[in-house]
Amino acid sequence: MSEPLMQPWLHDRSILVSAPAQVWADSDGTIGTRAIDGIFFGDRRVFSGYRFELGDVEPAHVATERVDSATTRIVALARQFSGPTADPRVLVERRRTLTPGRLTETIRVANALPTPVETTLRVALVAADDDMQAVKGGEPSVPVDIVASEHAWSAVGATGTRATVSADGARGDAQGPVLSLMWDIRIPANELVTVSWRLDLGGTSLVDAAQSDAEWADVQVRTGDPRVGRWLERSLSDLEKLRMVVRTDHADQEFLAAGAPWYFTLFGRDSLWAARFMLPLGTRLAEGTLSTLAERQGTRTVPETAEQPGKILHELRAATVNDATGNTVLPPLYYGTIDATCLWISLLAEAWDWGMPEDSIRTLLPNLEAALRWMDEFGDADGDGFLEYQDVTGHGLANQGWKDSSDSVQWNDGTLAQGPIALCEVQGYAYKAALDGARLLEHFGRPGAQHWRQWAAELK
Repeated sequence: MSEPLMQPWLHDRSILVSAPAQVWADSDGTIGTRAIDGIFFGDRRVFSGYRFELGDVEPAHVATERVDSATTRIVALARQFSGPTADPRVLVERRRTLTPGRLTETIRVANALPTPVETTLRVALVAADDDMQAVKGGEPSVPVDIVASEHAWSAVGATGTRATVSADGARGDAQGPVLSLMWDIRIPANELVTVSWRLDLGGTSLVDAAQSDAEWADVQVRTGDPRVGRWLERSLSDLEKLRMVVRTDHADQEFLAAGAPWYFTLFGRDSLWAARFMLPLGTRLAEGTLSTLAERQGTRTVPETAEQPGKILHELRAATVNDATGNTVLPPLYYGTIDATCLWISLLAEAWDWGMPEDSIRTLLPNLEAALRWMDEFGDADGDGFLEYQDVTGHGLANQGWKDSSDSVQWNDGTLAQGPIALCEVQGYAYKAALDGARLLEHFGRPGAQHWRQWAAELK
């Protein structure tokens, strides 16, 4: 009897992130020992395997240092090369660096023996073409044949994602999806040899990396406890690597991805909250997030996508999302969220408070008015005074607040709550959004401020 498919564990993985690329591996750099492992570009896994050998032996892993969000250093010892003492004298250091469209690995082999070492260094890669949702569902990887050209080796997925490997000085052997890169090296006594290979990524990713420097790039952290300073610096570095733009949008409309690995794209709720928390460091991220979402604000009523006039989207994908159970099928542009519209309104007001240019605010006022109307006309569909949600398709999100897993809203006895559902926190969001919207309308000379103050008072 086959075991049921399960979502992969993530807690023990070594991770590199540089939107829209990410790498998930074991601590020793090996890829393929867990279901999540791989090299990803956008919503596709392009390589599912990596193994390193020196003289047909995997070096003994000693330590891994996460230099920053996109760089890791892996140290190992080649114990098969003996010397006059019991101590290993051949050290291997691999340094991986991820940029938005490239993974580079530099391998240094240092020989502290009194005699030369001659051996073969081998890197084996396994090409794949896996949808992110299939990976999340624990499904087996789909291999893709590697094709050799004059100076490189390439694999192209069904959706057009392309991965090209190049390696100066290496012999290459492509057998189906497996590519073996081999360097015959001679390391003189007390010297080292360096080789490298790189993987260039491209194709149909919906999102791309933000091109400008992060607003917080020059922020300096000084605290009484250096551990707090290092924590903050690492957090800002991680956020910098989550900055994205939609490829078809203006280059300055950046936002933060909801998170790696599963939500490595634009999510209304998550991207809005993240931009809100970053306001003390600048308003550019907030403006980019607000504008990106405003361009996709709902204009019509479409039950299949949960779109409604004035509504802010839930998530944006390159393709339809099918979960492993088959019970949830979401279109690439999906609006099934009860709180993103309220959060959009409040971010606009708070960004204004923090200094977002009034000309930029003024451009978004029609979107503000549409979002406010949504709260009144669609968010409270039954007129009971509360914002509530209910999936009407049977295959959308059953829950549409921040607790959006299918079993996250229950009665005390464990029975699942049935829609329509009015979440407590969403009423708070709506109250604040109404007052925030009234402030903006009043300041910019638009009608409706008193109506929304009265609306908030009645909700309270």
